[in-house]
Amino acid sequence: MPMNPDGTYSPATKTVTENVPEWLSDEIDWSFDFQANDWDHGGSTNPASVTRSVEYLRRIEHALADNAPVWTSNYGGWPRIWQKVSRVGMAAKWPYWVPRPTVAVHSSSGGEWFDWNVLTGAQVGGDPNV
Repeated sequence: MPMNPDGTYSPATKTVTENVPEWLSDEIDWSFDFQANDWDHGGSTNPASVTRSVEYLRRIEHALADNAPVWTSNYGGWPRIWQKVSRVGMAAKWPYWVPRPTVAVHSSSGGEWFDWNVLTGAQVGGDPNV
């Protein structure tokens, strides 16, 4: 323990900062710079994948606005794993911690948030898992 100027001792202290995921809005900010994520603009994502993911995001947003059931996947393998979308909007979460378009889904763990750039599909209508 460190000694204080008056000769007494005090315990060491530590301050911890924790980033907590935060849902910020139920609307997509379409001014978000999606293209900054593709490798033509310094990102790490194939430009064709960026275009597809934005299309899926728009399809999801429109389906939710029409109160239609919509399903999405963030897995491109086979069989495709589909999860029902509960909401779409902007969230700040790992690993970016800045507002980004995000899709919330029902999952076996209760719920998950997917960043827009991992979407591999969007299907409106009945459960594609059956």
